[in-house]
Amino acid sequence: MVNGKIMIHMILSHFPHSLGIVIPLDRESIGSPKKVTLVTTRSSGDSFLNQVELQNGCLSRGHSNLFIQSTLSGEPYDEDGQFSKIKHCANMEAAIKKYIERVDDTPCMRTTIKLHRGATDHPLLNRRSQLLVFLKGSAKEKAEMKQQDPSEYRTSV
Repeated sequence: MVNGKIMIHMILSHFPHSLGIVIPLDRESIGSPKKVTLVTTRSSGDSFLNQVELQNGCLSRGHSNLFIQSTLSGEPYDEDGQFSKIKHCANMEAAIKKYIERVDDTPCMRTTIKLHRGATDHPLLNRRSQLLVFLKGSAKEKAEMKQQDPSEYRTSV
């Protein structure tokens, strides 16, 4: 205990530089129910094996210490207390907008990373489940997909 706070130390030894994390908690924090989300990244830019790893490291530095509420547009429940997909989607859109606003132009090497909002309602997104079956589905799943729609299931171009 330091200055009335309990210190929790975590050593993440799987990182090359043994990153240590200290989380200070006071007595009030321990007594009330809380959720803590700890997001870690893989060595934040230490891997120069390929450009993707380097870019991921730079991007992880760009969003480190960033917290975005999941209820920016209000609670995701309707007047009856039921989960509202519409309100949930509004919250997710607000969170995506805030993330892009804060993390866009993150420096990487001698340039910056530009973030753009991806598609939400595009016909190709609706076919994701078919793509996953084609790429890594079982033989049975692939046979069913080929039988249901043979024009969509082609093994060669």
